[in-house]
Amino acid sequence: QWQISSDGLQWNNIADAFFNTYKFTASENSYYRAMITEGACFPEYSDSVLVIVKSFICSNILIDNRDNKEYKTVKIGDQCWMAENINIGLILDSNQFQSDNQIIEKYCANNDSTNCNIYGGLYEWGEIMNYSTNELTQGICPTGWHIPSDNEYKTLEIYLGMTKEMADIENNWRGTDQGTKMLNGGSSGFNALLSGGRSNSGSFLAFQQYEYLWTSTQYGSYYAWRRCLRAGDSTVGRWNTFPINYSFSVRCLKN
Repeated sequence: QWQISSDGLQWNNIADAFFNTYKFTASENSYYRAMITEGACFPEYSDSVLVIVKSFICSNILIDNRDNKEYKTVKIGDQCWMAENINIGLILDSNQFQSDNQIIEKYCANNDSTNCNIYGGLYEWGEIMNYSTNELTQGICPTGWHIPSDNEYKTLEIYLGMTKEMADIENNWRGTDQGTKMLNGGSSGFNALLSGGRSNSGSFLAFQQYEYLWTSTQYGSYYAWRRCLRAGDSTVGRWNTFPINYSFSVRCLKN
């Protein structure tokens, strides 16, 4: 029987924790020990272990407790971003469709699972939003993180030197060198990798040429704002022209 204590003196049994190995996610500083009994013998106790929960600091590795994947993070201005595209979910072939079925589903560029490990998954907008239309929703991000809005991307771009007037331009390439700063190896640490995307017909597009990043800001009923980066281009695109059943990459932003 595994036990827990806040001070190492007063102990309480942990419900249903009877296995030789106890796996858990700690939410606060606590002591843990095992109580071993056999028949009517007096119990014996293992050494206790103090588990200390440290606050997350941006630039630390983020561990997604849902699948134990690890993500680099980076602080840019007052924002804390994943420095990698999220990669969670069940892999679908490109000729299948993601659906609201309580299972996170993803595509891997060129139907190669290795590409998901490097570039992250590709998702329809509804899938990344967990089929909500609420801006700033958690969506498929880990607890404590959310899908960034169009305005939050503007905040990033302005911090990197784009003027507000440039940031507000629609359906065009904007800025000066902000794209260079956001691409892999750029000074911001955002490290976009040119993951390409998937069209609503199931074909992959612009792999290793473009990076398309969804925001949580919808535009009309069938579109949403996205960011675009491309190889050899120092600017950043802000567009709302692809329908939400196209599949693109996602970065998560800390709440």
